[in-house]
Amino acid sequence: MTKALTTVGLVLLGLCAASCGPSAAQTQAWAPVEVVARPITVPAQAGALQGRVGFVLESPEARFGGLSDLHVFEDGRLLAVTDSGEWLLAELVFDPATGLPTDLASARMALMRDEAGEPFPNKASGDAEDLAVLPDGRVAVSFEQTQTIRIYDLFGAGPLAPALAGPPLAEVEGLNPNRGLEALASLPDGDLLIGAELGRRGAASPVWLLSLDAESPLEPVSRMRTPPGFGLTGWDWDSERQVLVAVQRFFAPGFGLRIRLVAAPLPPEGRAFVLEELAALAPPLPIDNIEGVSIRSVEGGSRLFLISDDNYSENQQTLLLVFDWIGPPGEPD
Repeated sequence: MTKALTTVGLVLLGLCAASCGPSAAQTQAWAPVEVVARPITVPAQAGALQGRVGFVLESPEARFGGLSDLHVFEDGRLLAVTDSGEWLLAELVFDPATGLPTDLASARMALMRDEAGEPFPNKASGDAEDLAVLPDGRVAVSFEQTQTIRIYDLFGAGPLAPALAGPPLAEVEGLNPNRGLEALASLPDGDLLIGAELGRRGAASPVWLLSLDAESPLEPVSRMRTPPGFGLTGWDWDSERQVLVAVQRFFAPGFGLRIRLVAAPLPPEGRAFVLEELAALAPPLPIDNIEGVSIRSVEGGSRLFLISDDNYSENQQTLLLVFDWIGPPGEPD
């Protein structure tokens, strides 16, 4: 494996605390950031998944971190959102012999915008948790504390363009502000599948399925149950197997962190998801606060890219992990 030591860009002013507004330097469009991808060892096998490569993403810049979800494009671009309302765009470097990533290059960040074209003034208003690339190339983003969806023409109009308000959702008023709209996926027909980390008072995660042009708030169409203490933190649609792959997270003082990766077909309306566990990740495996997953088709199966949210904490890490789910479509094992 090539040692990942690409250094990109210039050192910028650090991101203020969540209560601070953006500085003048941060209100520009894309700005380069220095990111180093340090390789780590991943397990050869984790349940139904085969470990491929892993990295700790490190940066001296305070604005880097808090990565809540990612999307890996076919051309190797990596797009992520942060829970402080910023975009991260970078290029994965691949080994031509193995097709596996070896490095991260050309990293840059930009502030996300609200419907007025203004940067979010604080974390509560700009807590982006998941993203989905739509069939027309636009990007849908879910915001947890406001329980809203926004649509961005990021690759057309650019990062300075205002957001469009996404479709409204019913039954979001009672969601925990920090356990809200965590999961977002674009289905092949362009509809959005949206899930909350937990329902009201810790109930099963409500799931909404709706079109972008929906005008009236729609009720949840299903529920996703999790084991006690777990919550839904992200998902993506696996076009190879026609199933949803979701990340479920557990954390409790004294017990530590646990991650489950599960797969499920879309259930009939009104029925709960039937989940199949793909892998259970726990220490001493290299895990952290994994919140995002992006899936690409590869020969023989599907490739999962996982990202962790370090919460801007010196005690946590931003991990980028790559696993393969190899086998015939529809077979979880």
